[in-house]
Amino acid sequence: METKKNATAALVVAIIGLILSLLFALGGLVLSIIGIVLAAKAKAQQWSKANAALVISIIGLVLAVLNMVVGAILAAA
Repeated sequence: METKKNATAALVVAIIGLILSLLFALGGLVLSIIGIVLAAKAKAQQWSKANAALVISIIGLVLAVLNMVVGAILAAA
């Protein structure tokens, strides 16, 4: 039962992290890392939901880093 909750929590955190990575990069970065950790823990029992959370978290992580880089470039210009 605990792993099912972990997989669901990982998916929810990943989706919120993806949304925040476009609006507030630091929050998206933190939540994406948390989503990756939770998805890795839940991967044994609920493979499909944990895999989806892992993919969404990685996309959110990349978008957050890109958002930070573009923001730093635009702030320096």
